[in-house]
Amino acid sequence: MNLSLFNRLKGSLYGSLLNLNPQDDHPATPLNRNSLLEITQTLGQTGPISEEQWDAIARKNPDKSSALLCWIPLALFWHDYPAARSDLLQSLMDKGWLSLADTFALQTWSQILTAILRERFYPEPDFFPSIPVSSSVTPLSVTMQAIHQRLPLSDVIQSVNDGSLSSAIALSLYCFIDTPTNFVLSLKRASQCPHSLVLPFTGALAGAYHGLIGIPLTWRLTIETLLSPAQLSEICDGFWQRWSGSLAPPSSLSATLLASPRVIQRRSHPPLISQSQYFP
Repeated sequence: MNLSLFNRLKGSLYGSLLNLNPQDDHPATPLNRNSLLEITQTLGQTGPISEEQWDAIARKNPDKSSALLCWIPLALFWHDYPAARSDLLQSLMDKGWLSLADTFALQTWSQILTAILRERFYPEPDFFPSIPVSSSVTPLSVTMQAIHQRLPLSDVIQSVNDGSLSSAIALSLYCFIDTPTNFVLSLKRASQCPHSLVLPFTGALAGAYHGLIGIPLTWRLTIETLLSPAQLSEICDGFWQRWSGSLAPPSSLSATLLASPRVIQRRSHPPLISQSQYFP
């Protein structure tokens, strides 16, 4: 699917803000997403957050699920910088916010998000087992096996739903990877899961894969209950500009030109170009 990276980033952020009521299949927002919006705006304004900023958000969000929504924009911002992701996860684990299983689940989820953004995700069950996982029995390993065996969602929920963060992340991976080409079905299935974090993490993956244009317009309009379209677009634009570097051009250049690629794709033999060709 030929989409710009900006379209995928914006689709992922919009997808994480959606929620479905399984009774009427209309988007709703029962989970507090203020922390997600706050961290997205902070990343757009100042770039990577400090541990002090993270602690402040955690104090304002005693509900751990709402605070952990912050990982979605952080994973997007650092999708091309895995070392920064790993350092933050290690810090959160050291502070007792995450267990080892939670940390590993978020790392795996982030790897799949990166593969989608770089257009290296292949919509087939065999893709998921190719990611190295722990040999111990965890919700993630159980879900991996369920995807490979094509088990129904009800069986997966029964097997992994223990209320932990790792089980929520595992279920979000199942809901997306089992039906990656159908945005609506992925989110409707996620809405049937008991953990409130399954839906936003599924929506982030599906939104990245389908892009903003792949999210039904009627669903996107319901996000107005959180912010106006102009406000949300401004936050997403600032996030993109800060990540891409257009808000902090090199001081040695009098002008900076930035263009988003039409599509990110691997090149088997990229030419090596010396910077001396462009800078004296």
